[in-house]
Amino acid sequence: MYDAQGRLDIDFDFTWNTVNPIGPNSSMFVSLISSVVRSPKFPKHYECWADVPRSSKELVWIDIRNFFKIEPWLESDKEHLVRAAVNKIAGDRWKHIKSEQQGYFKNIRSQYPNDIDFVRSHLPPDVEAELWNPFVDLMLNEEYQKRCEQNAKNRSKVQYHSLHGSKSIVKHLNENKIRHGPKIGPIKNYKLLHKPKDGTGWTKDFKPKQHYTRMKELLKEQPRRDETEVTKVGK
Repeated sequence: MYDAQGRLDIDFDFTWNTVNPIGPNSSMFVSLISSVVRSPKFPKHYECWADVPRSSKELVWIDIRNFFKIEPWLESDKEHLVRAAVNKIAGDRWKHIKSEQQGYFKNIRSQYPNDIDFVRSHLPPDVEAELWNPFVDLMLNEEYQKRCEQNAKNRSKVQYHSLHGSKSIVKHLNENKIRHGPKIGPIKNYKLLHKPKDGTGWTKDFKPKQHYTRMKELLKEQPRRDETEVTKVGK
């Protein structure tokens, strides 16, 4: 539904610890946020999203207000949750886009390792020159590179992976309820996100199946047997 200004409705799911946009316009909502942080004028030369200036982050809210009916949420008792959800979406997209920019830098630096001036003069097509040089400075910072290497080591310790990609688990849950019926709950959703669609079995890691089995066992110990009624199983 559009309002008089042509803005779209947007809904949020508050069932879980992480609030997520849902409904027919949720994908466009996330895409809009992504397009703002991908803009050539949006800075990527900060170490983390928390360091990005408030003035830059406000650009996200300007576009949201222009294209979505967000005011009712910001005037409700859920305002802090909605703001936190938008901040997380923007931060996640910013981190991904910054990673792409890092890949571009590493590629051109590997070709011209001794010519940093060449690297500075050959910026990506979607980055403004005034923001590229500070980004190069960040990439050349030894302390920052050490932290990046440590983060890479930490990511390598992840025990198993899911199949949900960049889409939130809550969004998958809502879509699976439409696809498979309203009886889909968090446990069944977990199974669907760890088994390939071709039915070949679980992901290559064995732990997801172990966790699924354990969640089913814990659910049986609950007074309520319908998993759609529970948000947490066990501790």
